[in-house]
Amino acid sequence: MNDAYMFGDGQWVNTGGGVRELATGKPASFGQDSGRQSMVDTSFTGSAGRVFKVIDSVGFSSRMQFQPWDTDTDKAVSPELNVSSVLANPASPVFLAVDGDAWSNNATVAAYDWATGEQKWQKPFPSAYQSPGPLVGGFWESDSDWTITAYDELTGDVKWHDGSTNRIEGMRDGYVYTTSYLQLRVLDSEGGFTVIQQADLPSLIDSLLVLPNAVCAIDYDGNLYVLHG
Repeated sequence: MNDAYMFGDGQWVNTGGGVRELATGKPASFGQDSGRQSMVDTSFTGSAGRVFKVIDSVGFSSRMQFQPWDTDTDKAVSPELNVSSVLANPASPVFLAVDGDAWSNNATVAAYDWATGEQKWQKPFPSAYQSPGPLVGGFWESDSDWTITAYDELTGDVKWHDGSTNRIEGMRDGYVYTTSYLQLRVLDSEGGFTVIQQADLPSLIDSLLVLPNAVCAIDYDGNLYVLHG
């Protein structure tokens, strides 16, 4: 199965015999068709009322079928979409879908109504292989062009832009953690994207992880740092 969609919400796991509760191993209330049949993977991904059923025809296309799913009734919420990736915020009435040719400049990102599947807006996007960025506080935040832009997730209108910061590393409690080469910045997404904290990074960072109680980084020499508690 596609390991990108193996676990959901930290509470369940997709198996060849259906979705199971992670803590007990018992069958979940949904997704008993999870698994592989005839080179088609079926899995479930998402969290907190924003779960998608994912159907992936292995090796045939970069697109997959994503369908909003009600885990209580084990039924579809709205029509499926054949796209490259999706992103949903539990507090939002819309979800994002990235689609297009990963090797050219004709990919798009679009917002769809969760309950009806109606498309609300669409914009060009650099590549179908790039993550669309987080949804938080009513905004979609993207670093797809190596600057950071916040869009109104309902309309697609640009609400804020920062050309001096170029990568979103993660988010926690309404704060967005960003880096710009050798500096870490923490932005308040609910307070006009003001910088509430910044610190110099100890080295050029290969990866950075925002955890519940700390921010950890690994540099290109394999050194581990705890940057913020």
